[in-house]
Amino acid sequence: MLLSFQDAGLAQIVNDHLSIMRVWPLAVVEVMMIMKLLQLAAPTLVNALGLGIKITPPRVEGPDGLISVAYGSVVIMALAKGEFGEAVSRPYDKPAEVWALEVADMIVDGQSGLGMAA
Repeated sequence: MLLSFQDAGLAQIVNDHLSIMRVWPLAVVEVMMIMKLLQLAAPTLVNALGLGIKITPPRVEGPDGLISVAYGSVVIMALAKGEFGEAVSRPYDKPAEVWALEVADMIVDGQSGLGMAA
């Protein structure tokens, strides 16, 4: 499954082991696992369900394609995209239609990764 990030700083954190350790020292393994499991979940998000990923409607008001994807203490808020990059409406009801996630935030134990890059 394809992953992209709306925030360059968040992408920098998630793609660097040392940065993950600095920002979320108690959840390094979970952060790395959710990223790897989502990458392995090809071609769609429905494949991630068998790998331990949980999906839910987001707890915050947002665009129609917003979804929460969780593994352990890690929650990813993302916009769900279809096979051709189109937004997927109510993606938590149809994970087989989600081919990509455009990550808006990663929250670990309640701590957002936005603005944490240094």
